[in-house]
Amino acid sequence: MGRTDGVDQARTLAELTGLPYHAFGKFMDYRGGQYGMAALSATRLLDSVTYVLPDGEEPRSALAVRIRPRPTMPELVFVGIHFYRTEPERLAQAHFTFPADKPAREIDFVLYRPADRIELIEYRVVDERLASDHRPVLAVIVVKRER
Repeated sequence: MGRTDGVDQARTLAELTGLPYHAFGKFMDYRGGQYGMAALSATRLLDSVTYVLPDGEEPRSALAVRIRPRPTMPELVFVGIHFYRTEPERLAQAHFTFPADKPAREIDFVLYRPADRIELIEYRVVDERLASDHRPVLAVIVVKRER
């Protein structure tokens, strides 16, 4: 039946992790399914947008999701980008996440701003080898209140 046997992997991962909100950004059709990136959230997504990146060796895009964790907080935008694999096409990376079975390359990272308003509580690569060809990246952040 194709790449995922018709399984909506973003929805399934959301259910399995207890993160009820999800979005999927398609890069391309692939082996009877779709190749892309997902975002999962404990907070309702206000919207999600997929941005097509400039041409490279294969199609790539960025998935942006917008949330408001609480009514008194500002909206936050998270953007996931699956960069191209060749050095001229991508930024320097932060840590080893690929391939999932024996990570040897730095191709996933988390960027945030403004630095004076966001505190990074935890940042790590999750030891998960089967869900994807990349290891998941977990980032826990706190948005500081304006003074």
